[in-house]
Amino acid sequence: MERQLVKAIPDLGDEMIETGRTWVNIIPPTALAMLKAEGGFWPLFVNLYRVASASRPHAPKFNLRLVWKRSVFESTRIDEAGLREHVTKYFAGLKAFEASDTRRLVLEKCLSLPEAVEAAKRAIETVEAALKSYPGS
Repeated sequence: MERQLVKAIPDLGDEMIETGRTWVNIIPPTALAMLKAEGGFWPLFVNLYRVASASRPHAPKFNLRLVWKRSVFESTRIDEAGLREHVTKYFAGLKAFEASDTRRLVLEKCLSLPEAVEAAKRAIETVEAALKSYPGS
C-alpha cells in the first residue's frame, strides 16, 4: 500500500508516512510545521486501515480517517481552535467532540486498495488546501 501511495502522491517523503501491518498514516506536508517537537506525534494526519470484518484474503477493504490530535499542535505558533474551526469548512465532522483530545473522523468505508489510495490522495489534497487557506498560517 505504501508504494501505491508514494506513486499517487509523489510529494510524500519518508518522514510523512508511518506504516504498520494493516494501516498507514500520512501527514500532509503543511502539517509538518505544526508539530510541537521534531520527531513528535503528528497533530493532523490521514489514516488508512484494513477492515478485517469486510476483507477477504485476496480482496482487502480499507477505511479512511482524518485524525486530529489537539494537544500535539504547536500552541505557541498555532491557534488550534481557530484552525479547527477553519478546517471544519472542509471536514464538517470535526465540529463534533471538539473537547476531545483526539478526533477520528471516518471519511470513507470499505474501499478497495485502488479506491483507498485515490481517496487518501483526495483527503491529503483537501487537508493541504484547508491548511494553506487558513488566515493564521
